[in-house]
Amino acid sequence: MMPGISGPGRVGSGVFFGGLILALGVLFLANNLGVVTFGGGIFQWWPIVLIAIGVWLLISSGFRRLVAPLVLIGIGAIFLLGNLGLSIDLLNYWPVLLIIIGAVVLSRAIRSPR
Repeated sequence: MMPGISGPGRVGSGVFFGGLILALGVLFLANNLGVVTFGGGIFQWWPIVLIAIGVWLLISSGFRRLVAPLVLIGIGAIFLLGNLGLSIDLLNYWPVLLIIIGAVVLSRAIRSPR
């Protein structure tokens, strides 16, 4: 059986989400390069998609997987704040990454059976 195929004639969720992310990336790049122009009003809210995917991943994993969902939520929040004119100087907040990594390592160590 080929990777990404979950049954006869069915496409796996990894292929679907990978293709969706790829297509969104191409559209956003085309917009940034001026090849395609999206409406300004709704286009500023696109980071909500990243935040929603992150929240969905958190809930669907029962909060057992934290890193990828929190990264998506964080990136979405940073882009959304930037689009709304509330820019954040990321150089001041890089220690937050260490805090998140430490919290994940601690939570895994506490939950793992000995």
